Amino acid sequence: MTARIGLLIRQVQPVTRMRTRRSPKTRWRFTRAGGDWFCFAGLLGRGKDGEAFTLLTTDAGPDVAPIHNRQPVVLDREAWAAWLGGDAGLLGPSPAGSLVVVESPRTRSKPGQVSPSASRPVY
Repeated sequence: MTARIGLLIRQVQPVTRMRTRRSPKTRWRFTRAGGDWFCFAGLLGRGKDGEAFTLLTTDAGPDVAPIHNRQPVVLDREAWAAWLGGDAGLLGPSPAGSLVVVESPRTRSKPGQVSPSASRPVY
């Protein structure tokens, strides 16, 4: 979904998870508590080299803060229309308990093979 604001277009970007890493060997996966997918707030615009896209970030919420100091802006389904309509008051961190955090260590496996120890809940 998109909505034009001047030279920028507001966008909601659907995702199933986000990942980050704290060190070269430790990766973290964040998924939406109680849902299969969710959306990030984004902007689409035209730069000197063509179209450009960015996800908006904010200070980390309680679920992300132990691992990282920033996080993408996660929009609840009820907030999509407000974001596309121009409401910038939605650009804060996610509340506690809204994201499930899982340590996802790097493992070596054959294509199509999933290791049963590849992910374990953190909190």
